[in-house]
Amino acid sequence: MRSSGPPSWIVRRVWRAGSDLVLPVRCLGCDRRAYAWCQQCRSDALALQLREHPGGLRTVAACSYDGDVREALLGYKERGRRDLAAPIGWLLQAAIDAARDGLGDPVLVPMPSTSRAVRARGGDHMVRLLRALPAPRPIVIALGARAGDDSVELSASGRRMARGTSMYARRRVRELVGERDVLLVDDIVTTGSTLEKAHSLLRSAGARTIRAAVVAQTPKQVS
Repeated sequence: MRSSGPPSWIVRRVWRAGSDLVLPVRCLGCDRRAYAWCQQCRSDALALQLREHPGGLRTVAACSYDGDVREALLGYKERGRRDLAAPIGWLLQAAIDAARDGLGDPVLVPMPSTSRAVRARGGDHMVRLLRALPAPRPIVIALGARAGDDSVELSASGRRMARGTSMYARRRVRELVGERDVLLVDDIVTTGSTLEKAHSLLRSAGARTIRAAVVAQTPKQVS
């Protein structure tokens, strides 16, 4: 017999909301009370990094994926720490400001998550992050993703192949990005294969200049 209780994702969402009320908030960097991630610790993490990808895509990362940054992103994405959206958004804003230099009026295109990941996280974590930016810009949902194999253990070439079959352009994408400057936005860049695939899709849809801004980048991997 099927359980008559609520779905597991609802239970997780209720637990997260309740924990925000009863658990004391401390900075994940310096352990100071009342701050999820204080301004000083965020500022210490900020170190803009530029990466040039094959095909002409340029990515600006706000910082490296380690230490406090890694803990913040894991807490936000996988542990329901929505109070970290604004601090992480502050770092992403720095990357966006640097990446959009010289562009006209770019729209933000968040990298897509599968519907399974969106349900598990209680919503689209990238859209929520963009809405928490200090200086919000127009958001265009131009890309989608189908569920596929877990890419964590794949090589660079394996990630590229897996992403090539799972990411797709949504309907009316030409109306959304055609003849417009675009900033792809994501939380983490590893091999860069995801961003490269998105870049290819949006170029085919008629986007003008495409760049990317991310919160953090890992050390570049070799296949």
